[in-house]
Amino acid sequence: MKNFLLAIFLFILMSVNLLTAQNQIITNNIYSSVSKTFSVKENSEKENSKFIELLYIQVNSSCKKNENPIFILLDGPGKSNIDTSKIKKWMLENHDVILLGYRGIDGNVNLNIPNFKNVLKTSKPLEPENIMNFGEILKKELDSIEYLGIDLEAYNIVEIANDIENLRIKLGYEKINLYSEGFGTLIAYTYGLKYKKNVDKIIMLNALIPENIGIWDADYISSKLVLYNVIWQKDSICTKKSVDIIETMKDVLKTLPAKYNDKVLDKDKIRIATFFLLNDKTTAIETINAYVNAENGNYSGLFEISQKYSEIIENINWGDFILKTTTAKDYSYSEFVCDGSIIGSPFMNIFWGSIAFSNKNINKIDNYYTQIQDFDIPVLFISGNLDISNPFEFIKDDFFPKTENSKFLIIKEMGHSDIFNFEDENFDKLLSNFMLDKKQNKKYTFYQSVNFIEKE
Repeated sequence: MKNFLLAIFLFILMSVNLLTAQNQIITNNIYSSVSKTFSVKENSEKENSKFIELLYIQVNSSCKKNENPIFILLDGPGKSNIDTSKIKKWMLENHDVILLGYRGIDGNVNLNIPNFKNVLKTSKPLEPENIMNFGEILKKELDSIEYLGIDLEAYNIVEIANDIENLRIKLGYEKINLYSEGFGTLIAYTYGLKYKKNVDKIIMLNALIPENIGIWDADYISSKLVLYNVIWQKDSICTKKSVDIIETMKDVLKTLPAKYNDKVLDKDKIRIATFFLLNDKTTAIETINAYVNAENGNYSGLFEISQKYSEIIENINWGDFILKTTTAKDYSYSEFVCDGSIIGSPFMNIFWGSIAFSNKNINKIDNYYTQIQDFDIPVLFISGNLDISNPFEFIKDDFFPKTENSKFLIIKEMGHSDIFNFEDENFDKLLSNFMLDKKQNKKYTFYQSVNFIEKE
């Protein structure tokens, strides 16, 4: 009975979300538009599959000589693809721009699983008994979604590629360009493999290779912290506070008190939140300074980090995140701790541990799409050398060599989300010229240094 009531509640919530979004007026300083919906098969592999509704926004360029349109594919999974702030002036100068909602979030099916989200906020989330409990709750949540008649295996990157193709046909475009960030680059790659003839060019910012979805390697996390340490040690003001931030972080976690000024310091939450906060340079600087201050007896910054854990958990659509990852990756759960690593890989622990203890088996996509194949569509790769989620080394060593007519730019002292949010006129010119196949008349240098000095 409880599962039935939960299923009804989720169905009503999904319908309300769609109606609200469908009637929303989208505005910013460039344009105004109304989001629309269109229907696609939930599972293209099944003849009797039902149809689902997806949101999309199409903004037409005012340029008379309209180039191939740009489909925007944003980071995730577990996040929406409807973000109008990503529609840039340089795009609309020569291209129509399309935001197509991600199935599972931006439509009449919402894979949000609130009970699982809430239980993740429990204290000491990395304790084995807690992870086992997470798995049990996860299974109940996914079973409830299935009870609604939702086909769990249909929420994967191949079906998202099919959604793009269906919208391309509906809108009457012969060829399209893809602008992609993070997880969105994997969708762009998948679409390029499946619908190669329909793609002109692809921009990939902090690209994710298919083998690495759901993998946040402890060694690579440590290697990026080493780079931060090199920058830190060049500043004499910083070294007066800590000679070596690597050793500082290790020592602080090893000797962390249970409380500070009667406030609980949850080591598990601090470690997991640290991983997420290192994805942005601004929050990475704040996080590293919090560890340094803690070594000197002030744990208030680490307490704030532990409090941000719940906010991080709340901002993820967990059903979407889990299904789009597990349909593309099969990974056995174990303790993801690397000897000599700084914070380990705590998020892999909680993520794959919950999946393992759910005992929920979801069919995987074709192996062809889970490996790097030869790829002759022109791609502009741009990565930050401080990115801990999608390290540039995998693109440089594994993906880029299998492409043709592609370019690869590494920007120093920029992290994962820094590239996505980079505001620079010359950077926009670089992206626009690539899409227009224009030769670069000058060499641009993009660099924003890391400044560890705390603002008063």
